[in-house]
Amino acid sequence: MKYLLLSLSLGIGSAIIAQTTNDSKVDFYFGVGFMGSPSQQLTIPEYRTVLPESPILNKDLSHLNQSKFTYFNSSPLFHINYGFRLSQNEKTEVRLRVGISYRNYTSDNSAFYFQNSSSFDTLTSSQTGEETYVDSSYSESLFIDYYGEQIGLDVSYLVALNPNGRWSFYTGIGVEAGMSFNNRLDMSHSSYWNTSINEQFYIPFSNDFNQNFRDFETYKQDNTFYGRVYAPIGLDFRLSKKHEFWKRVHLFTELRPMLEFKNNALKEVQFNPGFGWSTLGLRVQF
Repeated sequence: MKYLLLSLSLGIGSAIIAQTTNDSKVDFYFGVGFMGSPSQQLTIPEYRTVLPESPILNKDLSHLNQSKFTYFNSSPLFHINYGFRLSQNEKTEVRLRVGISYRNYTSDNSAFYFQNSSSFDTLTSSQTGEETYVDSSYSESLFIDYYGEQIGLDVSYLVALNPNGRWSFYTGIGVEAGMSFNNRLDMSHSSYWNTSINEQFYIPFSNDFNQNFRDFETYKQDNTFYGRVYAPIGLDFRLSKKHEFWKRVHLFTELRPMLEFKNNALKEVQFNPGFGWSTLGLRVQF
């Protein structure tokens, strides 16, 4: 984080120095937001090929059913860029933007469940003879998640409309490529027994019958490469049109629909559609 703040200070300081020049050719960008993509689930046999030594995966899990729900993973995004003005006129401006992007992420979220209910006992009132049925319920779950961090080179070609105005719209095409590191695979396996009376009141089993448990496992994974192609779609706001300093400072917001590729836990290449959004960014001309 200290390097991000240092870069931010450098951009603002450069704008102060740039007040002595009339022609601005380079921009500094700093943006924060989020990026996400749908998760591609893996099966238990597939995970066993990756982690044959796992005590959890070596259990009999044949009764677990895989969730059909598709998870959409979203995580924070930070990017620092410099933009180089290639051409400009009153109506349009063409820029080449180069920098770095960072985010932590989760992917390959897989969930497996089992639940079963059955009659456990019958209680009979000694006064009225009324029978009350006691049911037992057993539930079991297994969650497997892939976590990591990504840092990469971010290059985009931008075309801006109304570049000298207070408001400016821009779009283009971008490419990002880099490394995923600090990757790990987390597993959580748990089960729970309980009883219910008339489906309303829950009474835990005594310690003699309680079979609740929860196991956790974490495995470090290899570093991998990733890449994405995206279409930046942004709106830029100039803070002033007259003040020599503030007219060089802009706020922007940017959408990034994208197509990404990365390695999953099986070391296979996945292609996923995704979406990114720089919710708030700072652009300084100097």
